[in-house]
Amino acid sequence: MAQRRSVYPEEEESISSVVRDLLADVRELVRGEIRLARLEVKGAMSIISRGAALVAGGLALGYLGVLFLLLALTVALATLIPFGWAAFVVGFVVVIVAAVLLWQGVGSIRRATSDLTLTTTRESLEEDARWLKNRMK
Repeated sequence: MAQRRSVYPEEEESISSVVRDLLADVRELVRGEIRLARLEVKGAMSIISRGAALVAGGLALGYLGVLFLLLALTVALATLIPFGWAAFVVGFVVVIVAAVLLWQGVGSIRRATSDLTLTTTRESLEEDARWLKNRMK
């Protein structure tokens, strides 16, 4: 069988070039969206790591606070001298600082994990889909 040829060869070239250009645009859009998603995840992970460092610092200070409180209780009960109460106050202050660090660290992690929804990437993809629909018309 003979292959059918178009009567208008320039029309075939223009359609093929439009399709080729459209595919190139879609390819570039996908690459751009992947770059955007990577940047968003990288930013969220940076915030999470800072929050984790605050949590670790809070836990370490909390541990020291418990040690001071135990030391204060031991000294207060064993000797009944004011030095024990001083250690108790120091331990109590360390525990308060630890609680503040833990609160801030956990809050930072919660905020960062809510950012992992990649809202900017999703919005950009929706915009790209609208652009592609308009381009196809």
